[in-house]
Amino acid sequence: MKRKWCLALCALMAGTAVAAASGATGFTWTESPVVVASGDQFDSSISGPYVTYTDTSAGSADVGYVDLRDGSVHVVANAAWPVDEQLADVSGNLIAYTGSTGGPADVFLYDIATAVTTRITSDPFDQINPSVSGQLVAYEDYSSGRGHICEYTFGSAATSCLGGPDEQAGPSASGTNVAYIDQQTGDIGVWDTGAGTTRIVSVGWSGVPDLEGSHVVFPASAPGGSDIVVANLAGGRTTLPLPGDQVNPHISGDWVAFENLSSGVFHINLWNYVTGELEQPNVSPASQSLVDISGHRVVYTDNRNGNLDIYSFEFVPPESADGQIGGLIGDVKALGLPKGTQTSLLAKLDDAQAALKVGNTAAACSDLGSFISETSAQSGKKIAASDASALIAKAQQIEASIPC
Repeated sequence: MKRKWCLALCALMAGTAVAAASGATGFTWTESPVVVASGDQFDSSISGPYVTYTDTSAGSADVGYVDLRDGSVHVVANAAWPVDEQLADVSGNLIAYTGSTGGPADVFLYDIATAVTTRITSDPFDQINPSVSGQLVAYEDYSSGRGHICEYTFGSAATSCLGGPDEQAGPSASGTNVAYIDQQTGDIGVWDTGAGTTRIVSVGWSGVPDLEGSHVVFPASAPGGSDIVVANLAGGRTTLPLPGDQVNPHISGDWVAFENLSSGVFHINLWNYVTGELEQPNVSPASQSLVDISGHRVVYTDNRNGNLDIYSFEFVPPESADGQIGGLIGDVKALGLPKGTQTSLLAKLDDAQAALKVGNTAAACSDLGSFISETSAQSGKKIAASDASALIAKAQQIEASIPC
């Protein structure tokens, strides 16, 4: 039955047209369905070509995954452990998930390459909510009667726990580090499992963190709601102040995907914490939640069909202002203008590029303004009117992207 369902779903996906949109700054995105079927599919996680999710359409909870390279849908199952499965995370070809036969929950690890399931925990108390990175699986352990973060190293089968007087939750693993939230204080901590040390990167009320490399992202309390914060483990932090509540952030490279609740409905936002760029792709008027990001692909749960389904979109960031100026320089050279006119225009664009490289946006904007003024003055004279209009439009787009 599962096999027939997969084939029907794969055929549906193959015949579904994708939707595309673009923002005023040149940001473009293309949405695709990942799992659209009867019942509810939700809580997706993505790593490269693999998307995991929880499926409750059969009555029990099952963990499935989709290979985005061919759209094939697979069910993570093992006859030796007939369990309800949920709270899955994926890293490379490893899927960590929570499983239960109706009693205490345990953590399992499924290898996509070998189709082998490993039971990581077996305890009369709950172990839940795993996060996997490479050979490390972090999870919440309640064997002491309080929640603590533990880690299991795949291969050596070594296990250790953070312990301490406070409860910890929401583990996020990256390399040998595990970020977590202290349930008593709201602090965000990072546990270096290799060195056996911990550090506090944020004090006070925060939400569940997500860790990638040397950066951890989390929602933090702010007047009137919560803001998204990226903290560098080496020191320093960047905050995105927005009205209302911003929650459930996930980080990949320079981009953070999160859920914006300021309108009263969850919608996906994307923030480049390095450049400050904020994008709000309007993929659907319905609610998008439980978001995750890998590279330039975002996955999420959407209720547009009256139930919960998994969708994704790939985005193309706008070209940098520096890159756009480079393109404009090429356009000027291609017109075959009189030497003096070309030299004068190129000098202004070269100066604008040089100013941007040292962070002097005011000078760059002034140089672009001078370029626009000269081009306008020569329109219909040394520069054909249609060519001048095209050059001015591109220069104005660059001004908007800086912004000036």
